[in-house]
Amino acid sequence: MNAATLTILKRTTLFAGLDEASLATLSDFCEIQDFQDGQKAISENNDVGRQDLFLLIGGSVSVGAKFVPLETAAEASLQGIDNELYGEIAFLLSTKRSAGITCKGRTRFLKINGEKLNAFMLDNPTIGFLLMDRIAKVLAQRVIKLTDQLKSQKMFDF
Repeated sequence: MNAATLTILKRTTLFAGLDEASLATLSDFCEIQDFQDGQKAISENNDVGRQDLFLLIGGSVSVGAKFVPLETAAEASLQGIDNELYGEIAFLLSTKRSAGITCKGRTRFLKINGEKLNAFMLDNPTIGFLLMDRIAKVLAQRVIKLTDQLKSQKMFDF
């Protein structure tokens, strides 16, 4: 058990309120990662560690995705969906990353091994349900924010 990681887990929305023993177990498959300004914490379409989740614990990021599968395509900014949790779509669907995360200034993440987290949730279904509910709420909030972004851009004239 890593005391620093345990403290971080206690402060996150995703793991808030879990018992000490569960948090201690979770801390064993987490690692702190530091990034510099401009570094990619997550690359779009990358499938390395695709089930891993990332909790933003310091700094800020921009989120972007290419909606055309060309190297020269511009990246659309999805900055309005900032949250502490990233990588949840690939975690839930076991797919490649749907967007990229670029660090703005010095940034720190807590990377959670997704395969071990899945196994933990299967072994602890009550906690698993709670965590999946919290992840679903993050996604729902992001859908609302993206919908509001689209409305404000007046992309459609119906």
